[in-house]
Amino acid sequence: MVKVCFIPKAGKKDYSQPKSFRPISLTSFLLKSVEKVDGCIRDGPLRDNPLHPMQHAYQKGKSTETALLELTDRIERALEDKQIALCAFLDIEGAFDNVTIDALSKGMKAKGIDETTTRWIEFMLLNRTISVTLHGTTQSFKTTKGCPQGGVLSPLLWLLVADQLLVEASKNDLDVHSYADDVVACVVGPCQSTASSILQRSLNTINTWCTENHLSVNPSKTTIVPFTRKRKLDKLVMLTVKGTVVPFSSDVKYLGVTIDQRLTWNTHINNVIQKAKIALGICCRLAGTKWGLNSKIALWLYTAIVRPIITYACVVWWRKTTQVTVISKLDGLQRLACLISTGAMSTTPGAALNALLNLPPLHLFIAKEAKASIY
Repeated sequence: MVKVCFIPKAGKKDYSQPKSFRPISLTSFLLKSVEKVDGCIRDGPLRDNPLHPMQHAYQKGKSTETALLELTDRIERALEDKQIALCAFLDIEGAFDNVTIDALSKGMKAKGIDETTTRWIEFMLLNRTISVTLHGTTQSFKTTKGCPQGGVLSPLLWLLVADQLLVEASKNDLDVHSYADDVVACVVGPCQSTASSILQRSLNTINTWCTENHLSVNPSKTTIVPFTRKRKLDKLVMLTVKGTVVPFSSDVKYLGVTIDQRLTWNTHINNVIQKAKIALGICCRLAGTKWGLNSKIALWLYTAIVRPIITYACVVWWRKTTQVTVISKLDGLQRLACLISTGAMSTTPGAALNALLNLPPLHLFIAKEAKASIY
């Protein structure tokens, strides 16, 4: 018996739709212990037959930052060579919920996982009884597909399925990489029409693979961005996903980072500073000059919660912090945090506040974090 609870997804405007909630499976500690077979699979079959190198999720030494670094490095090289990098950002709908047992079995066999382990996983997935309680009413039913979100084994099972897509793309000389169910197809070249043709072939390959595995790509969540410094893009051909024309966009939010067409990072920096100011505003309501949180707790809130909002994935955009305008924005943000922590007068110099609280200037801290991520 698996109890399922629904957690609202952040940022949704309409919570009357089922897709605005994430179903999390709460299983027994005994099942979670048995699911530790995940480690045996990683240290056994996957050591001899590893996952595709373009998969960056749920693996030691890989993260959202390595996925972003891989992508932006290709785009930067294209811009330096005065070429165009045409990228399509796709999301596979309900990947964990809709993946079939046949697709999971095929992925496990492709990686050489022994039959006993494969049969146990199939039995575990096919014989789950789901219990859902909503508005005082409880319903129980058996599942026919999907792997439980929140399960120890589920991330690895999805990687085994997604690996087949990446292998298929590589066989067709297509540049596709992913982070879990977020897939990016990229084409780099000097000719706009040729890049469009190749990317359309990539989209068709991904859509065909999804159809064969009873999955689906949502055209409304697909974003296509032509990364280039050229002003005229009149030779680009409109691309389609499942028969729906997808318009070109000037920027995209991928793995929490806004990447603009010319890779200026202006939009991303403005967004994260605004987000950090909102978080600081909440801290302001918790502390005053003579009441509320003490200075140590207020400083901890800044260093542990607010500053990481700024430094997330800075390894791909930290060079932007060498510009005077960006330094000024970052200094203003940290100065505000220092005023909240110390209760000092608004005319107190920012450099003095940094020295008092032993805080390095924010742009230097970002550069340090970026270099630490690289090494």
